[in-house]
Amino acid sequence: MSCVRLLRMHITCQVLTWGLFLLVLMDDHREDEAIAELSRAIGFKPDLQLLHLRAAFHDSMGDYISTVRDCEAALCLDPSHAETLELCNKARERINEQK
Repeated sequence: MSCVRLLRMHITCQVLTWGLFLLVLMDDHREDEAIAELSRAIGFKPDLQLLHLRAAFHDSMGDYISTVRDCEAALCLDPSHAETLELCNKARERINEQK
């Protein structure tokens, strides 16, 4: 087995482990910790899925301004990402309802 293939397998396992860790945090209602973990990863390399996931955590906590901020950042990477557009629009509606 080549070193490159072993490295890819290792990275895949790390990503899956990290994803499961985020799910556990979400299930335990530890959204602040999940957001901190996502922020570290996004600081390393901005990524559409990570930004969308952090936006969803913000949304679940009722922080709609941060939801919109992360959605807008994600949409800079892919302006047509349907799930992010939908989440952003819902968060904007909730902000308007609160006014």
